[in-house]
Amino acid sequence: MKLTSRSLLAFATFTLCAGSFAFGQAVELKQQWQVGKKYVQSMNMDQTSTTTIGTQKMEQKMNMTMDMSTAVRKHEDGKQKRLTLKYDRMAMKMNMNGQEMAFDSAKPEADALGMGKQFSAMVGKDLKMIANEKDEVTTIENFEEFVGALGGGAGNPVGQMFTKDSLTDMVKQGSLRSLPSGPVKAGDSWPWSYTMNMPQIGTVGIKGTYSYKGTAARGGAPCAEIAVDGVLNFDMTGGAPASGDANGPAAMMKAMGMKMTGGKMTGTIWFDNALGTARETAMVQEMEMTMNNPTAPDQKLTIPMKQSVTVKLTKVEDVK
Repeated sequence: MKLTSRSLLAFATFTLCAGSFAFGQAVELKQQWQVGKKYVQSMNMDQTSTTTIGTQKMEQKMNMTMDMSTAVRKHEDGKQKRLTLKYDRMAMKMNMNGQEMAFDSAKPEADALGMGKQFSAMVGKDLKMIANEKDEVTTIENFEEFVGALGGGAGNPVGQMFTKDSLTDMVKQGSLRSLPSGPVKAGDSWPWSYTMNMPQIGTVGIKGTYSYKGTAARGGAPCAEIAVDGVLNFDMTGGAPASGDANGPAAMMKAMGMKMTGGKMTGTIWFDNALGTARETAMVQEMEMTMNNPTAPDQKLTIPMKQSVTVKLTKVEDVK
């Protein structure tokens, strides 16, 4: 097979870039939002759980897909940046013991779950955020307007899911939570931790280590391959029911004696240092949920759960 001169040039350029990235003494990782660019991402989540009640075994599988884009523009103060996040599509499939239900915002007429209206309310809405001079997202400008458009309140579980902090936390997924204090070389590690507040449920504390493994190709570019290893701690006692909703998630979880234990998170981030963002993130979260046995109140059920989340940068284009 013959290679064209263009192919050879592309290969040579990639090799030189990858080589300097991989064999240099150290690499300084830097996250950045490039003004005038729009980052298009796709997130896919697979969740599985198994419950055994007596002799009956029940399996549940859920798949969720979210397509989103983030446009970056200059802030009027000349120092910060304004990020506009838009969810372009949301789809979900659920399978419980062979019975499948699904919805897709691209096909709103086929909504077997009866939940498409609530979840699809996010599609097409702009979420405006501010990033500081370090390119860290610090706040959401239109939080009340955004959640109001979702129909927040007891009648809409999607609107109840978010606080300003939890939504800010959500948009930070798919990249590095903390940067090393200085340049790193293959084999170096650094710590990271954060706490995520979930309305009506409580908090999830995550603490772990990032480890720089070297260089690997993702999306046609040389990327820093960063391994993630962490533990999850759940506090489900701090959830507050929605106003006027005595049967909300917090009350239901308390009545069911529900607890989450044994949480861990492992995965890999492929970080494009030249672009300043992750090309791909692949995470696996494992945990156990315990709850009262509905058929034997003096006994507990243990439900192992596994969740795999992949976030891919599909393209970067100019802001129109």
